Amino acid sequence: SYGGKDLLSIMIETQNEMRGKNLFYFIRMILAYVFGRYELAAEMADEYRKVVPTMRNPKLVNEILYLALIALASADEEAKSESRDSAAVALKELEGWLGTSQWNFLHKVKLLKAEIAFH
Repeated sequence: SYGGKDLLSIMIETQNEMRGKNLFYFIRMILAYVFGRYELAAEMADEYRKVVPTMRNPKLVNEILYLALIALASADEEAKSESRDSAAVALKELEGWLGTSQWNFLHKVKLLKAEIAFH
């Protein structure tokens, strides 16, 4: 809570509703992943996917990367194969961005390759 209001309400007030939700779930998804809260990250990724079709913005590459990382990290034994397949599709998408700026995207490609190999 911030000044008696929750963060989502503040973001919706300062942005339009869809943009506020988009940003809120994107940030929560990444923070949950970074802090090892993979179930929460997966929940936030599900919420993010509900609002993301209405938005297209510069977060696309990070969106691809983090959705793949979260799928890998949060998958149980039954879903591991599906999560690897999903991450492989994401990897192909990221590799497509290398031609535009290898400096900006190569580390993301390498990270995702390593995570796929780990999981």
